[in-house]
Amino acid sequence: MQAHAMAARATDIQLPVIDVAPLVACGADQHSVAAAIGAACRDAGFFYVVGHGVAPSLGTRLEQLSREFGRPIQGFDVF
Repeated sequence: MQAHAMAARATDIQLPVIDVAPLVACGADQHSVAAAIGAACRDAGFFYVVGHGVAPSLGTRLEQLSREFGRPIQGFDVF
């Protein structure tokens, strides 16, 4: 399959957005959230999570640190 054909198909997929707040808060709606996660995994293979309670600043910091991962460490000999 050619790369442009694969890209065209990828744009047809809607990214499932799942609010996991009931899981975080141990709410009554945990089973429906779990069902939504299962369906997203089966249908799309991945999903976007909201309602997790992670501070946006933590995500920003993680992104910054991930860009440093794999860089050579000064003073270290790589063999």
